[in-house]
Amino acid sequence: MNNLPTGIKSILVVLLVSISAWAVSAEYYRYKDENGVQVINTYIPPEYVKFGYEVITSSGQVLKKIPPAPTEDELAERDEAKRLDAERRKRAAEQRVIDERLKKLYSHPDDAKRALERKLSELDYQISRKRGQLATLNSKKEDLETYAAEQERSGKKVHEQTVEELERYERQIQDIQNNIDQIEQSKDVIRVEFQRDIDRMTEIYQERGKNKAVQ
Repeated sequence: MNNLPTGIKSILVVLLVSISAWAVSAEYYRYKDENGVQVINTYIPPEYVKFGYEVITSSGQVLKKIPPAPTEDELAERDEAKRLDAERRKRAAEQRVIDERLKKLYSHPDDAKRALERKLSELDYQISRKRGQLATLNSKKEDLETYAAEQERSGKKVHEQTVEELERYERQIQDIQNNIDQIEQSKDVIRVEFQRDIDRMTEIYQERGKNKAVQ
């Protein structure tokens, strides 16, 4: 090479440098084939891309690492995690709405307890009134039954009007008793609903106390 003209030497030097630089910067793909054998090539067949691969230099330096595509089970787990997270966010948003309503209604858990007592007292008053109506109807029905029994003992036929009145009293008594039962059941529901509010207000009140202590 020493015998070559200077111009040719320069060209050869440039070519050698370029080839060397290309060799250093050339990228290869390192992946595993269907048998699990590691392969290094200048390209990667499309069917192996899903298994993940590495982009490396000729010296083995890793330039980029592409992870394997997720399996069906992994995709299912990811979807389930997203669904659970969405549900959690939805419940949290709903709870914030409930909390805002409670804060407007009550300033302390005791306020909710007093509201429950007032509501139960109102229902007890309704039940008391209906039981009074029930006692009156039962008394009238008993008087009418006594009258009908006397007619039968004297050999007389019980008037059709008396029979109809007895049936009417029976229906009224049953309706009022059903109404009392419904109110009693509603008291149980109200206790559960208010207790939930009381418990949540207790949590909110305790959280306020913790925040003040931190400040």
